[in-house]
Amino acid sequence: DAFGATELRVLGQPEDYLELEDLLMAEEDVRFIDSLETDEFAQARTQLLDCSTIGLDCEFNSTTTKFEEYTLNLIQLATRKKVFIFDFQNLQKDPEFKKFLE
Repeated sequence: DAFGATELRVLGQPEDYLELEDLLMAEEDVRFIDSLETDEFAQARTQLLDCSTIGLDCEFNSTTTKFEEYTLNLIQLATRKKVFIFDFQNLQKDPEFKKFLE
């Protein structure tokens, strides 16, 4: 696996997409968190709470009919130097995660 724009990976079109290198970031600067019992969550909490500006992005599941509800799957929070991707499906029932998001 590698990071990159889906359109570029699938269609092979060299469009103008931002890459990690454009932001002076490496893959090591992107952390996936699916448990609060990790050092990564503790580091993410510290860095995000100490930051004055945070970027936010959310990913939802795709629906195939108009009767299906969208489900939040991932929450991405970023500082200028780190990106933290939280697995919302695994973390949503944890009261500590809810408190962290508030």
